Amino acid sequence: MPEARPPIPVLAFTVACGESARAEARLCEASFRCWHPDIPFLTIGDDSYQLLSGGQASAWSGEIVSMRSLAGWFLSLHARRLIYLDSDLFVLGRLEKLIDGAPTAWTSDYAGYTMGVPDCPRINS
Repeated sequence: MPEARPPIPVLAFTVACGESARAEARLCEASFRCWHPDIPFLTIGDDSYQLLSGGQASAWSGEIVSMRSLAGWFLSLHARRLIYLDSDLFVLGRLEKLIDGAPTAWTSDYAGYTMGVPDCPRINS
């Protein structure tokens, strides 16, 4: 039986469907990589979204929210720690205290939905 590979220690990701969201995601990724070049960053874009949703394009923002939950769950099988950033965020410094601390979701809005993580604090952009 093949030996199991250890999971990726930390992985960052965003969901960006549509041209304007993809442009924001490129800036988000660039700002993140400036401070954390050692952490892989993945953008779930239109192609990935359609692959994961069975060929359907996203029709409303609730589907994007559900996609970040689905992608987060899937990626959590391969990484010990996930960093989800809304595509319109900019990282302006190192995030060690958040990466090494309790689970925290960074979003551009303060919603009651925590991507399935109970009691997960949210930090508004």
